[in-house]
Amino acid sequence: MNFFNVLKIIFSVVAWIGLICFWVNVVRMVFYEVKKKKKRAKRCAILAAMGGAMCAIGLFGSFVTAVKQYRFDFDKLGTFTVSSDDLADGVWNNDISDQADGQNLSPELHWDPVSGADRYCIIMIDETADNWMHWFLTDYTETSIEKGKGGDMYVGPYPPSGTHTYTVYVFALKNESFSVSGAVFDSAGNDIKQIAESLNNSPYSDYNNLISYGKISGTYTSTEEGSKKDGNESDDNATTDDPEEAELTDLTQERDKELDTVKGMLLYEGIYGSKGEKKVTEYMTALLKADPDRADRWEKIMKRWDVLRNETEVNKDVLPDGLTDTDELCIVCLGFMLNQDGSMRPELIQRLTVAKNSAEKYPNAFIVCTGGGTAPGKPGVTEAGQMADWLEAQGIDRSRIIVEDRSTTTSQNAIYTLDILMKDYPQVKEIAITTGNYHVTTGMLVFDAEAMLRGSDIHVVSNAGCYIRDNDLSDEFQAGALIELAGDYQTAIALYNGWFDYSQVTPPEEE
Repeated sequence: MNFFNVLKIIFSVVAWIGLICFWVNVVRMVFYEVKKKKKRAKRCAILAAMGGAMCAIGLFGSFVTAVKQYRFDFDKLGTFTVSSDDLADGVWNNDISDQADGQNLSPELHWDPVSGADRYCIIMIDETADNWMHWFLTDYTETSIEKGKGGDMYVGPYPPSGTHTYTVYVFALKNESFSVSGAVFDSAGNDIKQIAESLNNSPYSDYNNLISYGKISGTYTSTEEGSKKDGNESDDNATTDDPEEAELTDLTQERDKELDTVKGMLLYEGIYGSKGEKKVTEYMTALLKADPDRADRWEKIMKRWDVLRNETEVNKDVLPDGLTDTDELCIVCLGFMLNQDGSMRPELIQRLTVAKNSAEKYPNAFIVCTGGGTAPGKPGVTEAGQMADWLEAQGIDRSRIIVEDRSTTTSQNAIYTLDILMKDYPQVKEIAITTGNYHVTTGMLVFDAEAMLRGSDIHVVSNAGCYIRDNDLSDEFQAGALIELAGDYQTAIALYNGWFDYSQVTPPEEE
């Protein structure tokens, strides 16, 4: 029993004694008042007040002790040294990477035993990419890990370009972890302090489960000119000699003759929100003068963006009741980057499960599988092809499945899917988006925006998402998706990957 538990018992005893003393003497005081024995009644009143004070002190002491016991301060945790044979001069070996010339093997790690530790939790994040989690291994009992033995939840470094920093944390625990909130594998936005605090909360260790931690950091530089970005978005991975990119460039460059005006409007809205309202209005006014028809479409898109950001509710795991159960409805399942060997990652299977559930609920709807080739080791394998095969294996009639296997961004998902639907499936008028919960709003936005830009009567009517993480994709990311639809692929990619030059957009308060 630790020191805080002893204090809690002492304060609890004091509180109970005080409470009993209070009520006993209150009853005695009333009795003596009735008997007209004023002195004894007064004495009982004093004892009751003392009992009440003891009870208050006991309760306050218990509260303070509990706060001190359960308060978690990550910065005050002890640390230990973690080493790796796969880290040399601050650079991770290439064979731990998930790029084409890597082997996607989890790194070798070793550390000295931590006194009192029965389990360890290992996490690797890409600090450059908003703490994207590349490795999650919990309740590990040894003090070393051989290369490639880090479990199923590992995907090696694959920065879209340039150099990223990858940090491995090893947490020493008294007992097994009860829950690990804030930890989302193969996704961004992981908060190490939140993860550490959840590891600290174990019913087996009286909420003091985390003893100490060690960490080791190194860099990894992209070895591929066009490696994919975390998730469905891609880096600029084709040259102008690539026929498909040339076709896409031709398409988007013709989308908007007033591209700079539209881009400026979207950047101020996405980066500054309400603070950029004045600039957004100025750009919209300029667009109205230059091209009234285009301005009308973008005004509708901006209004739709505002509604989706503020009012979107994600339906969990299956589309809701009440949708049209005819071939006018199309369920669109958004893809997700494949493993190096062409196999599907867990999130993609989760997205497909939502699509399957929805397809079974609406048996007359079409299903679009959308996503191009994102497997470095199997360039001929596409997300959409793997998705279609999976759905068919799950009992979905192949005649209902539409394959869009060219896109590498969400905006391209919309562009190429609408190409197919408007040409070959004119009966489709309604789209329902299925994807990860954090991706729903973005998916609905770009599909609606693309339809508006084309003047199509197709519109997004609903959604369903599998739970991946709490936070949605940012307004800046969504601005990038709309900018890509408008015709500026390079700026969109910069926003997706986090290397956009914000000096191009003067803060409103500095004007």
